[in-house]
Amino acid sequence: MDKKLSYYISAYKTQLISGDIQIAYEKLLRYLMFLKTHCEKVFINEYSFGHISPGYMDFSYFPFFNDFLKTEKLRFGIVLNHKKLRFELWLF
Repeated sequence: MDKKLSYYISAYKTQLISGDIQIAYEKLLRYLMFLKTHCEKVFINEYSFGHISPGYMDFSYFPFFNDFLKTEKLRFGIVLNHKKLRFELWLF
C-alpha cells in the first residue's frame, strides 16, 4: 500500500531543509553543462547540440545529432539517470 501524500511531503521538506539535495542536484547539472560544453568543442564539426533539459529529478539530458540522424528524425542524448546515478547514452 502506498504511503499518504502527507508522509512524502514531510520527507521532502526534511530533505529540503538540510540543503543537501539542492546542492547535489545543482552540482550534477553543472557537470552536465560542462560535459555539453566539452562535447560541443570536441565535436564541433560532427554534431549539433540541443539545450539541456533539467528534468524532474528523474532524467536530465542534452540531445545531439548529425545530418543523418536529423533526416531520420532521431537524436542521441547524454542522459543523467538520477535514480541510478549514472550517465547513459540514449537514442530517441
